[in-house]
Amino acid sequence: MKLAIFCTGGTKLGFGHFFRSRTFAKAAPDGTQVLLLPVVEEQDKHFFREIADATFLCSDEEGALAAIDRFSPDVVVFDTVYCSDPFFTAARKRSRLIVSISPVFNHMERVDYLFTRNFHALQMGSVGIYKGLEFAVFNEHCDVIPDDVYAHHILRPYLTIGVAMGGGDAPNKTLRVLQAISRVDVPCTFWVLLGEGYRHSYQDLVDTIRRDSNHEIILAKTNRSMWNVLSNCTIAILAGGLTTIEAIHAGLPSLNIFEKPDHVVAMGREVFDLGIAEDMGLFGEGALQQLADRVRYLSANRDVLLSMRKNSKGKVDQLGPARIYKRIAQIVREGYV
Repeated sequence: MKLAIFCTGGTKLGFGHFFRSRTFAKAAPDGTQVLLLPVVEEQDKHFFREIADATFLCSDEEGALAAIDRFSPDVVVFDTVYCSDPFFTAARKRSRLIVSISPVFNHMERVDYLFTRNFHALQMGSVGIYKGLEFAVFNEHCDVIPDDVYAHHILRPYLTIGVAMGGGDAPNKTLRVLQAISRVDVPCTFWVLLGEGYRHSYQDLVDTIRRDSNHEIILAKTNRSMWNVLSNCTIAILAGGLTTIEAIHAGLPSLNIFEKPDHVVAMGREVFDLGIAEDMGLFGEGALQQLADRVRYLSANRDVLLSMRKNSKGKVDQLGPARIYKRIAQIVREGYV
């Protein structure tokens, strides 16, 4: 079976699709030929070095389509929020099967199958949907935080809080989150993770904490080592998406603040209904205040964090890619679309 994966991302769009597609491509089983087709800007090309032999870097859809023509895939997988109508139509004509592994896609009703972590994804026309956390695809470098490590951190006098607003964070949500939680009147240590696409002032982040000597801030520019850093934390403040799924796998409770309603829908209510993460609402002053209030509460009620961690156990594993490949291979083999 030959499978082409088209994805987009970057500083403005975010890096979630890049990370998921790269992980998915690397997980291809024996007998499956994979070509990863990221539309990528020059400064982000290094994301694909470790899988360079299976990657064709594209500057636009035209380049991706030319690569699809040369590769002649059986399946085209989309991991993007948007592609043009002509590109989608052309990809449809050149493959037997069209699949999406992105929970949001502007041509979703035209794909053959959707694989999504969102258990509550609604039916769309004739699209075949495989849904639930068992189909989650995320960073293979994310490991479970051992019980003794987490117990050690949660017994410390100061709550250790990870802040990760995404690899690019174009609107600088990191700064606004830090400004909000710095007003919490109990001392905390903040591990602030800044992706390689972060282009804002580090000094502004430091100054936010320096104005309040109760807190300590540690800035870390991370990519592959992100979970080495977050394993030092007892809770994470996240923007939803793949990092929240990774946190569930790692056993790290999270508070999630969303930029757009679409991001809430893509996340799915299951992770909140199961008590393994919390939804702080849409980004704004009200949500930021709620976030600060919740941090204050959890600092005094750490049994809640232990309960969230307990609820997360066994909910997410790293076999999502294998399950998706198995289903796709079965569909191709049996010849139904």
